[in-house]
Amino acid sequence: MPRCEISDKDPLGIRETLAIAELVRGPKLHPIGLAHPERFDRDHMDRVEEVLKLGKVKALKAYLGYLHYEPFSPGYRLYFMLAAKYKIPVIFHCGDTYSRTAKVKYAHPLKIDEVAVDYPDTRFVLAHFGNPWLQDAAQVIYKNKNVWADLSAILIGDAKAFVNDIVRELSGGGH
Repeated sequence: MPRCEISDKDPLGIRETLAIAELVRGPKLHPIGLAHPERFDRDHMDRVEEVLKLGKVKALKAYLGYLHYEPFSPGYRLYFMLAAKYKIPVIFHCGDTYSRTAKVKYAHPLKIDEVAVDYPDTRFVLAHFGNPWLQDAAQVIYKNKNVWADLSAILIGDAKAFVNDIVRELSGGGH
């Protein structure tokens, strides 16, 4: 995942991720770049495109809620167009946040419908399935062929307890 700190030399906030990928040397480990709604001037976007041309960045991420901008904020528009051009998805953080300074009103998945309709050639992903607004997220996905969801961080907690719950459920023990 990208850092929110970007610079002229690191316009997508991926420098640390690239360093980790180099250490791990995993062939399928790729960075996700930051779509920053405050940085959409021509010079910055030219630097973003130069990075995308290299093909190492496999998606862009918009930190809805953490950055206090709607998904349809004008600052995201050029990122959506570049994502379509380079056939990479834009991942929106949706739903709950882990920061006291984040504002969940910006992270509601229904807001993604507007950009999905306006940018039909761009693929969008609702991170965390929009939890806790799962039904709203499901409607946006159902309605828009260019929207998907991931299930990351849907279940948070002790892995052993989670496995024990699944085993108990499968064996008919219930809760």
